[in-house]
Amino acid sequence: MATPAKSRRFRYIATASAGLALSCPLGTPPTIADIVVEFPGTTAANPPLLLYSGREGANCPEFEPHVANPTVTLDDVSFDITCPVEMDAFAPGLGAFARSLDPTVPGDVEWLETAIESGSLAISLPELTSVPLRLWIVASTATDIATAKGMRDRLLDKAYPILETMGTGLTLDTASSPLIPSVIDPNCDKAGIISTNPLIYDATRINVYFVRNYRNLPDLTPAQNCWLKTHPEIVFISWGNSNVVDPTLAHELGHALGLVHPNADGGHTYLVPGFDAFNLMATNTDVTNASIGQLYALNFSSGSWLNRTGSLFVKPVVRDCQDSWGTGVCPALTSFEPGWPP
Repeated sequence: MATPAKSRRFRYIATASAGLALSCPLGTPPTIADIVVEFPGTTAANPPLLLYSGREGANCPEFEPHVANPTVTLDDVSFDITCPVEMDAFAPGLGAFARSLDPTVPGDVEWLETAIESGSLAISLPELTSVPLRLWIVASTATDIATAKGMRDRLLDKAYPILETMGTGLTLDTASSPLIPSVIDPNCDKAGIISTNPLIYDATRINVYFVRNYRNLPDLTPAQNCWLKTHPEIVFISWGNSNVVDPTLAHELGHALGLVHPNADGGHTYLVPGFDAFNLMATNTDVTNASIGQLYALNFSSGSWLNRTGSLFVKPVVRDCQDSWGTGVCPALTSFEPGWPP
C-alpha cells in the first residue's frame, strides 16, 4: 500500500538561509504536507510570531498569524504559483525575518518544496537591527546643555525597551553631537535646507534635534517629525517643553521608520477602532503595544528609513504598504494577535 502523502517525513531540516536541493526533479508536482516550523534560539518566555502567506489546503491565506508553542504547524501546505508565498517572523529581543518566494528566480521555490518534502522548517531570526541615530544637543549654556541631555537620556531609556521587547526587531545605535542654537532653524519648513549641510546633518543616520522649542514658539509643539516635508529622518524634540512624555522619541522614530500610513492621519492611532491609547503611535504617557501591521511596516515598508534609497540596510522583503488601515500588500495596521508579544 502506498504511504499517504501527509505521512512522508525526512530527517533533514531546511534552514531559512540554506538553498537545499530538491529530492524530486524540477517540475514534479510537490507533495501536500504539514510543515512543522521551529525557531532556533527563541525561548518559551519570548515566543516568536510567524506570519504565513501561501497555500494551505484549498485556502490561500495572507499574513496569517501563528504564535509558536514552541513550534508552528502549517497544515496541508503546497506550492501554487497563483498563491504568493511569504514567511515573516518576529520575536522579542531578536531581529525580524522575512522571505518572499519568487517563482521567476531559479531555485527560489526549492526552499518551500524542500520543507514540504521533509515536513519541517527551521527559521533562525537574525540579531536586532541597530537603527543609527544622530542626537544633536542644541543648546549653549551649561544649564541648557544639561537639561537637553537629561531629556535625551530619559527618552532613550524608554525607547530601548519599547523597541526591543515588543518584537519590532529593532534597537538603537546612538551618537550625540553638540550644536549651537544659532546655526539651525528648528522648523520642518527648513528640513530641505538642513539636509544639505553636513555640519548640522548626518546623511547616514536619522537626525534628532533636541531644541529649546520647535519653531522657537514656547510650549507649542513637544515634538515634530518632518515626514510631511519629505524628510522623515529629521525629528525635532523640544527640551524646553514640559509636555514631552517618555515615549516621544520612540513615537517619532515610528514615523521615520514608515508609520505614516494612512497619510490622512500620519499613522496616528487616536480614535482608530482596534487601537487603544497606549499604542506606539498614540503618544500617551506610556506604550504597551504595537500591532503586527506596525511591526511589519517598521521593517519592510518602502517608507521605512531602513529601506530608503541610500540606506545601508534594505531588508530582504520591501513592500509599498497600503495607505489604509485594512489589508493590502502589507498586513493590516489594525492586525493584532491576542497575547503577543508576551
